[in-house]
Amino acid sequence: FLAVLLWLAPGPARGAGSSSRHTALSALLFGLALVNHQAFILALPGFVVLWWREFSVPENRRHFLRRGLPFLLLGLGLYVFLWVRIADPSRAWAVFTRQEYGTWQLSAGLSRPMSLNLAFSLLGYFFGEVGRRTSLMAAGLALLGAVGLWRRDRRYAAGLLLIFLGFGPGFFLASRLDVSGWVARTVMESTLVLPALVVCIFAGYQESLDIGEAVDI
Repeated sequence: FLAVLLWLAPGPARGAGSSSRHTALSALLFGLALVNHQAFILALPGFVVLWWREFSVPENRRHFLRRGLPFLLLGLGLYVFLWVRIADPSRAWAVFTRQEYGTWQLSAGLSRPMSLNLAFSLLGYFFGEVGRRTSLMAAGLALLGAVGLWRRDRRYAAGLLLIFLGFGPGFFLASRLDVSGWVARTVMESTLVLPALVVCIFAGYQESLDIGEAVDI
């Protein structure tokens, strides 16, 4: 979902000006992504920034309300099927609000009270694992690519950075898991995929010293 949504979003490769299909498909996929995993809401600030140039034009906002909003509701409509299938409004609401998981926590049974030591442990584990899973070379290229992309399109770079921070440090801190235990590390393993994807996207941008502008590689 994240990869396709980033491909559809206005950016350096496609520029401003989204087609009706891009708007409708992005809205549908974002709704489906939220049904798939509610933590995808952490990507919303980043996507707002990515689409801000589009929404800054009144006509584009009206266009989204006409074409995008119905598809967003269509994607979220899978929740309706879930509620019908459960056939118990109170249980359906408990699933929707993640009551058994501690709502904003990833796992209430594994979460610990937040402390400075726990925060440093989570952040250290996160950045170490992202570097290990993408390679130190990719992480270094991502830093260079982020600088080049910022010079070329600050809006797009800021949107990617917000998505990385939301799915990465933000999500890890919200989980409050003690990553010294193997169970917690196993639970968090899959959550490293999305921030690692953003790192790889940043690594794909380099600044050309010959022509003095950022190019995609």
